[in-house]
Amino acid sequence: MKLARFINRSAPVSWQVVTPQLTRRAVTRPHGARRWPGRVVWVLLAGAVTLASAGSVTAQVTGCSYEACALRIKRKFFTGDEVVRGVGEEHVASIWFFAPKISLLSERADSAAHYYQSFRTIHNRGTWIGLTGVAMMVAGIIVAGGDNEALAIGLTVGGAVPLTWGVVESVRARDRLGRAIWWYNGSLR
Repeated sequence: MKLARFINRSAPVSWQVVTPQLTRRAVTRPHGARRWPGRVVWVLLAGAVTLASAGSVTAQVTGCSYEACALRIKRKFFTGDEVVRGVGEEHVASIWFFAPKISLLSERADSAAHYYQSFRTIHNRGTWIGLTGVAMMVAGIIVAGGDNEALAIGLTVGGAVPLTWGVVESVRARDRLGRAIWWYNGSLR
């Protein structure tokens, strides 16, 4: 590799690396050339897009008071949790194995809809993974009655991994649902 020096009368000194396959020259600007006008245009454009989209993010639910329309999760032990609305606890949806369709959250164009879709994806994935773990454990128990004890133990113990993973995903999904409800309730004020 050979380093050669080139002098351009209108620009500062630049260096060029000369190799048999590749020649690369450092880019230099003439004195007085500035990049800031282009950056200012990009910053202004980004600001305009942000302000234009801010209207949809802060859109409020009209015609409904906070006391009448605020959502919350009501915890139930055997029948699964449910989403209720208002002081009178009007039933909106039940949360059991698969994520319910809650139109109050899904038909919005703000953070509530984003977190709600994230909740649905994670909750349904966690349910399928957990059910796979349960199926593996049941298969292990069924096989335990036969001659292959190693397979029975492997399936039973191996089923605990996806079952635990499914429970963890369910907890993550509930956090997303809580955030969706928080954003929805914030738009009521």
